[in-house]
Amino acid sequence: MKTRWLGGIVGISMLCSCGSQSDAAPGINSREMQVLQESWNWKPGNTSPKYSTGELVALMDISAYPKLDGEYAEAQATALSISLASVGDKCFAKTLATRNRDVQVSVIHYIDYMWTHYKLRYPRTQAIARMCQKDKKNGPNNPYTPQPQP
Repeated sequence: MKTRWLGGIVGISMLCSCGSQSDAAPGINSREMQVLQESWNWKPGNTSPKYSTGELVALMDISAYPKLDGEYAEAQATALSISLASVGDKCFAKTLATRNRDVQVSVIHYIDYMWTHYKLRYPRTQAIARMCQKDKKNGPNNPYTPQPQP
């Protein structure tokens, strides 16, 4: 089962590597390009991938897979970061808002360094991150807060 699922990551990574004609999609600014080059070995000549809504949904949903770790988690963080820069904040947040809270929390976990470390601004995506953080603070009645075991 794990092998089949890991094949899914490779498939999505390959799907997302299909680029546009230009080096950068209209949504990727020079600062984002710099971050992608610094963090993910993005080459200046790389083309920016395009995503259908279905591809973006599938990419986000993989983030909540409980056994995602190591190089696969790093590949997921790379793919999500590139997708955020490629499709832009509005499209990314609109799609993320349709996903369940577990997926939202997982996606935010992989990309929050884009604004915490690199100080890039994604107001719509960051608003979802704040909602996820607020849910974590709501206490024991929140289904997303781990409960102590007796």
